[in-house]
Amino acid sequence: MNQMIDEKIILEDDQESYLDGLTSDYFEALEKKKSYERVCKALGDSIKDFFSENEMAKYETKNGFNLSVSKTPNISVDEDSLVVFLKKTGRTQAIKTVEKVDFDEIETMIRTGIMQASELNEFKEIKEPTIRLNCSKSKKKDVILG
Repeated sequence: MNQMIDEKIILEDDQESYLDGLTSDYFEALEKKKSYERVCKALGDSIKDFFSENEMAKYETKNGFNLSVSKTPNISVDEDSLVVFLKKTGRTQAIKTVEKVDFDEIETMIRTGIMQASELNEFKEIKEPTIRLNCSKSKKKDVILG
């Protein structure tokens, strides 16, 4: 895809109408989505609270909805402390040493002439750019004449 240029583009009237309509519909849908997400989160939290307060795990409503709540523990390991423990107990075979490039040092080497930037060309990977659509409402104020 070509590099996008940030400049004012003039569209034909039918193109402008079409894009304006799509944009308005898209913005409205985004606003509804945000609103619905907030409502869904609040309702879901209320259901979870109800289940917790009543020590429930499953329920089938009269109108055929099946509800269930499950808890998954969130467990993480303090790797720094574990490394210290493994070293103290002589179990260093469980500790990995990872080689990484120090890009700050690469920049310093290029700045000081130890390395040429062109030497990095063969290591560059050019991937497809990620294209993200942003939509927000203009904050233009109406101008009142007279």
